[in-house]
Formats: sequence, structure tokens, C-alpha cells
Amino acid sequence: MRKSILTIAAGIALGSFLVASSLPADAGSPIKARKELMQTNKLAAMTAGAMVKGKRAYDAQVAELAMRTIAATAYGLEHLFPKGSETGEKTRAKAEIWKDMKGFLERMEGMEDKAEEAAEAAKKGLGAFKMAFGDVIKTCKGCHEKYRAEKKK
Repeated sequence: MRKSILTIAAGIALGSFLVASSLPADAGSPIKARKELMQTNKLAAMTAGAMVKGKRAYDAQVAELAMRTIAATAYGLEHLFPKGSETGEKTRAKAEIWKDMKGFLERMEGMEDKAEEAAEAAKKGLGAFKMAFGDVIKTCKGCHEKYRAEKKK
């Protein structure tokens, strides 16, 4: 039963991503879509972080799903930064993304790779997952430092 629930959850996350990434530019806001994907990322990271910190019991399947969600988000985000979406809707995306799209896309690919590695590490137990998850968080922070503006108070 539990495996079925995880499979359904993964399908919903992937389906949402596919729908968001396949919308034509005039069908919706890429800023809104990327914000929603980043919120999904945040929830996945918080779930994994709680397990790493011992605030939640370690569950390899949940840890793997959280990392696969982050990997799918990294893949999807690259499609949600078209020209013309640099401003508006309180975006925190820095202009640096569009100035250095190649570097940005390389970081997205790196995030996808690190999250996939962490998903595989989750199957090997908490110790292996902790190390791999640390690399995911470092990758997230590196991208945020370069490409995301501070939150306005």
C-alpha cells in the first residue's frame, strides 16, 4: 500500500512538472510556474532535511522520492526562464540568469545529477544519504547565491 502511495505521489509530481513545462508561453506565467516548482523543491528538501537531522524517521523510499522530485524540478526549471520573464510578479531571479544562460543551465544539470545521486544513495541507508544530500544542498546554495536575489523585507 505504501509503495502505491509513493508511486502515485511521484506520478503527480512528475505530471505537474510535465504540464507546467509544456505550456505555451502565452498559456501562463513562467514566473508563476517556476515559483511553484521551487516551492515543490523546498518541500522535498525540508522532508529530506528532517530525516537527516533526526526530526523524522528515516525512510529510504521517501528520501528517494524527495530527491527525484528535486531532480525533476531541476530539469523542468531550465524551460521556465524564457526571454521576457526577467521581471514581474515579484521574481527573485537575477538578470545574471539571462546574461549567463549557459552557466545557469549547467548548474541546473549539476543539480539534477546531484539529486539523482542522492536518490540512489537513499537506498543505501541514512549514512550514505546524509553525505549525498549535503552535496544537493551545497549545489542549491551555490545557484541561489549567484542567480537569486535576496528576499525583500
